Amino acid sequence: MTLQATSLSQLTEIKRQLEGIVIPLPPFVPGTEFNARVRRLLPIDLVAAGKIPNSLLVAVNSLFEDQQERKKNNEPLDMTDERLNDFSALIEATCEAALLEPTVQELREIGLELTDDQKLTVWNYTQAGVSALQTFRSEQR
Repeated sequence: MTLQATSLSQLTEIKRQLEGIVIPLPPFVPGTEFNARVRRLLPIDLVAAGKIPNSLLVAVNSLFEDQQERKKNNEPLDMTDERLNDFSALIEATCEAALLEPTVQELREIGLELTDDQKLTVWNYTQAGVSALQTFRSEQR
């Protein structure tokens, strides 16, 4: 394969990733389906785009490091109100940036807000990709 062909395939893949993929989200109404087009991104993408302040990223990073250490030592998780608020703000910003169709704004315009389960599903997808959806898909069946 030539260098040019490799570059073109990489650009095609980048374009495909930016367009997002359709994933199932927990429904608004039990027994119905809710699929949305989302794209993967990382918290640092949100900082670079000016969607969240760097100070929030520092706070959330500190939370993750502390929770990983506690888990490793079999200690209880320490989720203070402040840490929970920081994490919630990060998840909210992530959903607004990752949800392409429908957008968070489009949902709000018709009187809907993402549920906590939907937000966490979007968050998990943005961090781990399609493999993060396996638990949700098996629960749906």
